[in-house]
Amino acid sequence: MFVFSLSAALIYLAAARLASGLLGEPPPALSEEVARVAMPPEVQPGNIRRVLDQVLSHMLFKHRSGRKSVCYGLLGCFHVSGKLAHLRSVPESPEKLDTKFYLYTNGGPETREQRSIGVEDEAEMLDYFSYQKLSLSHFDPTKPTKILLHGYKGRGDGTNARRIRNAFLDRENVNVFSVDWSNGAKGPNYLRAVANAELVARQMARLIVEMIALGANPKDIHIVGFSLGAQVAGMAGGEVQKMGFKIGRITGLDPASFTFERAGLDADKRLDLTDAEFVDVIHTDGSLIWSDGFGLLAPVGHVDFYPNGGQDQPGCKDSYVGALTFQLRVLSAQNMNSTHLCSHARAVDLFIESLDPSCQFLAFPCPGLRQYGRDFTHGNCFTCGDGSSCGEMGIKAPQRSGRGALYLATRATKPFCGQQIRTSVEISPSSKLTRGTMYLQLHHSSTVTTFELSSSRLGSQALDMISGGQELSAIAVANAHSITSEKTPILYAALVFRPKTGPAGVITSQQVMLDRITVTNQDKQRWYFCGGNTTVKYSNTQKNKPLILKLDQIRC
Repeated sequence: MFVFSLSAALIYLAAARLASGLLGEPPPALSEEVARVAMPPEVQPGNIRRVLDQVLSHMLFKHRSGRKSVCYGLLGCFHVSGKLAHLRSVPESPEKLDTKFYLYTNGGPETREQRSIGVEDEAEMLDYFSYQKLSLSHFDPTKPTKILLHGYKGRGDGTNARRIRNAFLDRENVNVFSVDWSNGAKGPNYLRAVANAELVARQMARLIVEMIALGANPKDIHIVGFSLGAQVAGMAGGEVQKMGFKIGRITGLDPASFTFERAGLDADKRLDLTDAEFVDVIHTDGSLIWSDGFGLLAPVGHVDFYPNGGQDQPGCKDSYVGALTFQLRVLSAQNMNSTHLCSHARAVDLFIESLDPSCQFLAFPCPGLRQYGRDFTHGNCFTCGDGSSCGEMGIKAPQRSGRGALYLATRATKPFCGQQIRTSVEISPSSKLTRGTMYLQLHHSSTVTTFELSSSRLGSQALDMISGGQELSAIAVANAHSITSEKTPILYAALVFRPKTGPAGVITSQQVMLDRITVTNQDKQRWYFCGGNTTVKYSNTQKNKPLILKLDQIRC
């Protein structure tokens, strides 16, 4: 009886806050009307819900002064006004959206073994308005809770949702909710899905409050949303706060950008760092203009990760023309080609790989995206200082102290998680001015990691100029844990120089002299080659045979 009374009190409190205008703009008499609703001590939560639903349904009203509005009972009123109002609409009804909440729990080793051979877990379908059904389910309020949200045209039982769900269940003993709002996310176009997102967020907020009523700690609730689902997560977090609670974490996987840029919707209708105790975001397809990518480029969380610069991802064939064509199809509800979603969907792959305990996506602070190509890719930001400035992208993000915008590099193919390596070559002061590219291959652990070395100096980088006294450097990603002091005390580097013609077709010097090579892994372990005026020559006759050099851990 105590649990039901607590739930009743929480639902009553939430309804009173709704009525006071936090989720709409009701008339002044509404809060007085709600205050007069009696709460018999033996009343069941379902009866309270029906009474309050009737009160709100009859008392909440629409403002029609140049705004689009609609009210849906306890979910409150939805208004469209302000910026981009001409493009937006109010959400469709809860009945039409028919949002489903599927609960999955960890059944132990047997369940893990079944998942490994493709047998699907059994799910319990719950309602956002049925406290009693939640209390009778396998939901365990003493365990952490993960809530998964798909994006535009996605499904709660889609491939990515299943992958994340299974990875969570294999990793720890948790409650996993997969939200299926496919009816609302399918359109008929993207703008309709955006409108429906706000209603789904309020439905989620009610379910979360019911979890808290059962004893769940708000700090143990973690929402993971992809694309438009990340924006729903942010709105849901905001709605929960209006009911007096704050969830622990929201992870945004390349949050949708169109209509959600800072100049678009209000703060309570998009993801930002106020929506949870900790908000982490992975940007993989960001763009300065909506037609060039699907994700946000601007930072919106406590920590924002920008793998490979947060825009085009290695191994993807995204293009501006392809993205623009895709965006126009999205807006007009035409069929879509998933080829153009490669960078956008990479955020999901990266997050899933982070659930593997052996994976470490270490991320570094750097001046900013404008300097990414000049600074980070050359390894100029390849340091954590005293260790407090770096972060770790993915599931372990809260465990690191790094905040703000952080950058990292990944592999181009699965597994994307690897070991970031910086290689630098110091050109001898006596080396003649030339133009070209230096390539270095590290041979280690039966694999090869290739670096395309260039100067980070602005003019030299643009013209491929190499002059005496310069440092040529690059970041590349090796297989995870493949270059360590224990595994590879000795490294071998193969160097090739490819000259380019100078102005008016003049052939520049076909050799470069170097003094030192330094290889550094992300754990600050280093290998060196020390040899003054070592010459790397280009040779047509020998098919540009590489120069092989030995590196050890003895400092120069």
